[in-house]
Amino acid sequence: MNLNGQNRFFGHAAALFTVFVWGFAFVTVVVLLRSFSPVEILFYRFTLATLALYVIYPRKMKRNTLKQELLFAFAGLFGVTSYFLLQDTALLHTAASNASVIVSFAPILTGLLVWLFVTKERPNGSFFLGAVCAVMGVALISFAGIQLELHPLGDFLVFVSALSWAIYSVLLKKIGELGHHPIQVIRRVFIYGLLFLIPFMIATGFQFEFQCFTEPVNLLSMLYLAFLSSATGFVLWNFALGRLGPVRVSGYLYLIPIITVVASVLVLDQTVTLLKASGIGLVLIGLVLSNRRTRAKEPPERERPMKYDCLIVDDEQALSESTCEYFNLFDVKTAWVADELSCLDFFRNNEADLILLDINLGEASGFDLCKHLRKTMDIPILFISARTSDDDMLLALNIGGDDYIQKPYSLSVLLAKVKAVLKRYQGTVSEADVFAFGDVRIDFTTNSVFREEEKLELKAMEYKLLSYLVRNRNRVLSKDELFKEVWEDSFVGDNTLNVHVRHLREKIEENPKEPRYIKTIWGTGYVFEVNET
Repeated sequence: MNLNGQNRFFGHAAALFTVFVWGFAFVTVVVLLRSFSPVEILFYRFTLATLALYVIYPRKMKRNTLKQELLFAFAGLFGVTSYFLLQDTALLHTAASNASVIVSFAPILTGLLVWLFVTKERPNGSFFLGAVCAVMGVALISFAGIQLELHPLGDFLVFVSALSWAIYSVLLKKIGELGHHPIQVIRRVFIYGLLFLIPFMIATGFQFEFQCFTEPVNLLSMLYLAFLSSATGFVLWNFALGRLGPVRVSGYLYLIPIITVVASVLVLDQTVTLLKASGIGLVLIGLVLSNRRTRAKEPPERERPMKYDCLIVDDEQALSESTCEYFNLFDVKTAWVADELSCLDFFRNNEADLILLDINLGEASGFDLCKHLRKTMDIPILFISARTSDDDMLLALNIGGDDYIQKPYSLSVLLAKVKAVLKRYQGTVSEADVFAFGDVRIDFTTNSVFREEEKLELKAMEYKLLSYLVRNRNRVLSKDELFKEVWEDSFVGDNTLNVHVRHLREKIEENPKEPRYIKTIWGTGYVFEVNET
């Protein structure tokens, strides 16, 4: 399974687990409503969930612009305060069966909002057909043995709560493009949700009373809502949304009534009638249809990727932010993320021509991240680290790094290095011809190297070095000349050059230990030796 396939698989698994947790959460809410008001339940569950997320991931979020911060604020308003308060209040004015059917419109509303404000492409026929089947199935499950009665106020509040969730899904998609860690995202959303809850707490005369928690059933139910349904559920939902898109993920909400039926059978000892079984079948068919897309008409899951010159991956916030601001000041468009997961999320929605990668990334390692990135991309990776040992430097270059820069660094020198690498990487080759030696062929028009018609995977600096050696074949090239002409940088050390030469020999020489083409001239440099007669 390739990387994209793995992402989709884990996205579906996360969404399925989340709706399973949320399906059982309905039972816990019913239990808690006997002792708590909706405002009290909302406050306690999301306060505990926020504290739990701080314990799990205490790292501070990088600063956002006002526009970006407003995305978090509105996500908290619609995804926490509005959605849960409206839904819980609506249950006081309408039947639970009505609410189940109306809430099932959330995926449809999400699809329409994504069409209007994100992809600008209309959902296909399968999406709408699947939605109809799923809603009919939810209706059969909800109204089995119950007479349909309309409750205008309550039904309207449920519909607005479904719309709130659809808006939240779209906002979360936008937030995912900022490159923050998923736990940081949900934590910030919860905080804003609690802030918007304060006026309702004042209006309802909220008081801190903990006597109800002395009952084990209340305590366990609240812990389930806080840690599983809120903290875990929202983080996993965000994870799934980033990998599948808001439309596909929202389709899993159709499964919640099914899970509620299962919970009723297990907890309340209820039976599954023929109508409910038929409804379950329709929901499952609708879920499959709504996720089915023809390749020719598949709408994009995200907008056109944002293009950056440089991405900084470093957990030192102050240093990274100052470097980012300095680079942007000199027209090197730069973004910053603090950890491995945020880096991978960044490249799902954005592009960069160069990476500045720290070795120490909290619990993760820059070495492991470099290996992972090299499986799917070939952009220059420059390690930045306070480590000074030769072993770290050699390891960084051996696993795919193009250079190794020690901290503390001069911003002006680092900028010069980055600009030089970007100039080489983003530039074009002016010499339009093909040169062949042995079973190797270099196509300068496409910057490609082939060996026996199989394309070799060369890093950007490896190709640049080979290209310069070939163009200056049969001429001894000093190390200083290679530093100046290939790296365009007098700060490059011998280790960097030696590692790149070794990698080239391993790829183009029949016997790298006894090279035929790239030969070492001891005390001077290298020569690309080839017989052209």
